[in-house]
Amino acid sequence: MKLTTRTLALVLTAPILGMATGCDLQRVAANQTAEIADGGTLGFNGFWDYDIFGKAVPSAIVQSEALVRISPDNEKLRTGLARTYVVYAYGWLSAEWELADQRGDFEAADELEARVRRLYERATRLSLRVVHKHDDNHQLADKLKGKADDLREYLKRTYLDRDDVPGLYWAGLAWGSAMANAGGDLNVLADAP
Repeated sequence: MKLTTRTLALVLTAPILGMATGCDLQRVAANQTAEIADGGTLGFNGFWDYDIFGKAVPSAIVQSEALVRISPDNEKLRTGLARTYVVYAYGWLSAEWELADQRGDFEAADELEARVRRLYERATRLSLRVVHKHDDNHQLADKLKGKADDLREYLKRTYLDRDDVPGLYWAGLAWGSAMANAGGDLNVLADAP
């Protein structure tokens, strides 16, 4: 094989270019993964074996968290991860919590209750970031601290596109679930409009 000057230059500079653009290549890969995962959502939602799925979800969460770190502005990654947290908290951990409570294992039940709440709170933060990204008027943070009626009207006026729906839906569901599972913590309720 004859090595031309051009080929030699490409071979020698490829590793340097790869290091210089490594973060961008990771972001591209993360974004492509988000597209694939978004397309497979129906399989995720209707998986046929409860136990297999429940055991696999924590791994999916860890992988999705890594992807969100690489591409933090990817809305599909954020809403997908929020959805996964909500599904896992509701479908698996809440059931474990109830069983521990029924057995009288109150220490385990308290730990599970706190864990469920943390998962809902993480899902809330993930999806609220997406909602804030769609806030062209930059008033959402103030509206969230105000009256519920003012917030409701602001949401109706500001979030009009179909792309706004996933963030709003998962933020509302996760935040409401966090409040419902606050165990009487008034700070959680006080943070909500």
